[in-house]
Amino acid sequence: MGIDLESKALYALRDKYKANIAEADYNITNYLKNPTAIGEHPDLLLEMDKFVDLKANAIDKLAIVDSYLDPLEEEEYK
Repeated sequence: MGIDLESKALYALRDKYKANIAEADYNITNYLKNPTAIGEHPDLLLEMDKFVDLKANAIDKLAIVDSYLDPLEEEEYK
């Protein structure tokens, strides 16, 4: 049957938010295991907070996008 243009847009947003979550997880873990990785930024908590915010926003947005997608269509997307 194929996926329509609107669904492709939603899946693109979904992929973007999943990438944001992965980026945030990576950076938070990196800062926790290697605080010197932040080098030119003296405020570790401020930098970590940016990634916590990124992850929280991405999780919320992902839930909204998922509410518009047809679960049966997801199999076609893969």
